[in-house]
Amino acid sequence: MRGFLAILVGLLAILVLHHLQDYWKTSSSETFSQDYESIDYYLTDFSLQAINPEGMVSHEIKGRYLGHWQEKQSSYIIEPRIVSKRVSVKASETQLGNQLSDAAILQANEALLDHAAEQVELTGQVRIAANSDTHQADFEMTTDSLLYQLSEQQLSSEETVHITAPGLVLQGKGLNSKLDEAYLRLNSHVKSIYQTQAIDKP
Repeated sequence: MRGFLAILVGLLAILVLHHLQDYWKTSSSETFSQDYESIDYYLTDFSLQAINPEGMVSHEIKGRYLGHWQEKQSSYIIEPRIVSKRVSVKASETQLGNQLSDAAILQANEALLDHAAEQVELTGQVRIAANSDTHQADFEMTTDSLLYQLSEQQLSSEETVHITAPGLVLQGKGLNSKLDEAYLRLNSHVKSIYQTQAIDKP
């Protein structure tokens, strides 16, 4: 009798687990379906420009796919490429006005753009190349995730960061940086390698 009851309890437990798995699968699929169906519009192989109050291009955003939720004021982007623009003072009086140059190029596997907060969260193989007015790379950076504040050009991350600059390699945990103020701060566990150049003897 006890053996029969044990078998019965075991069968009931299996049935309960089976129904729970079906419920979880149905619930998760319905949630995904609702999120997918709530997309107001999507773009493929797109290129967009953000205009600042002065009427100049502040950022260019490209990607393989963009899905936008109007109610959430957010966009999901696959393979984003964000180019931050810098205003360069005209080099001579013969030029008509200030010129735009690329301050930095940010790339990742995916990103979530929050339009209300004017910030984008990049995840998966995040890569940044920051450039000077001479169009030479000041530094290149890689990390797993990064938060970029568009209007302030503020970079921040809590992940491990690898930075390569001329004559210098840095690694640290956490990052705070502003592209328009040319400063860089690694929060902790900083390691550095300096590459010295040999001096030719006379």
